[in-house]
This record gives sequence, C-alpha cells and structure tokens, in this order.
Amino acid sequence: PESAAGEHTIAVGIDGVAVEQFTFIMESTPPSAPIQMLIWVGVRAEQPISLDWQAVGDNSPPITYNLEIYTVEGTTEITVLEKTELTETEYTLTEAEKLEPVSKKTPYYWRVNAVDGAGNISAWSDADSFYIGGGWPSWLTYLLIGLGALVVFVLALWLGRRTAFSSY
Repeated sequence: PESAAGEHTIAVGIDGVAVEQFTFIMESTPPSAPIQMLIWVGVRAEQPISLDWQAVGDNSPPITYNLEIYTVEGTTEITVLEKTELTETEYTLTEAEKLEPVSKKTPYYWRVNAVDGAGNISAWSDADSFYIGGGWPSWLTYLLIGLGALVVFVLALWLGRRTAFSSY
C-alpha cells in the first residue's frame, strides 16, 4: 500500500506488549516524466485518437500512468478527458470519448505522468497539441457548389445548342 516517504517503524506485539520492532524506509524518488512517442505539434488528427508514450523505469513497481487531454481558453486549462491508473503506455479513445472538432487555432493538448508503487508522482510530460478539423472551411463548400452549378449550366447550354443545330 502507499505510504508517506521516509523511515517507518512497525511494532509487532501480543496484547499491546511490543515483542519486535522493524524499521523500513519508503523511497520518495518519483519516476521520470514520460516522453510521447509521436510528437504531435499542431497536427490534424483522425479519430479515434490514439496516444502513445515511452514506459518509465522506477525502483517501486508497478508503474501506472495518468493521461489528460485539455484545451486552453485564455489562461485557463479546461480538462476534456482524464484517465487515471492506466497500466499500458498507449491509450485509444473510445467511441464515447470521441472529441469534438476544433480548429488549429484552438487545439487540444495532451500530456501524461507516471505514478510508482510507492505513490510518487512524476512531473507531467511536455504537452503536445493536435486538432480535429471538419475538412475545409464552409465558404469553400459554397464556392464548389457554385462552380458545380456553373459547369452544369454551361454543359446544358452547349448540349442545347448542339441539339438545336443538329435538327436542321
């Protein structure tokens, strides 16, 4: 079980009378911060999002990981997804955890930290960013519709003239 770092003494006895005392030291060195495997800086990601990081070593196994995905509004971090006690060094978001599309100007950020068996918590990894766009901007959709309509009009006009001249 987790315990405060430092020296601890356990007294074993019968009916409140100490028979034997044992001293042990609980280590207090946290694991190193995990490093993301894929450096996503401003990358457009496809869903489902899959995040991957390097395992960390430590003298107090088992190692678990905490994952956080967040956005930033002004100077405030807003947590979008938080997963704790992950035992693997990768995580793929489920369908229920699917993220909403955001622009490159307001991306998602993700980071991970490690917790060892003694309860020591590492620093957060460097945060990487990604965004989930909906494709092209809406004005481009309207432009393509307009160009398509223009092509259909010109084609209809050309076919109409060909048909009219071929009937003579």
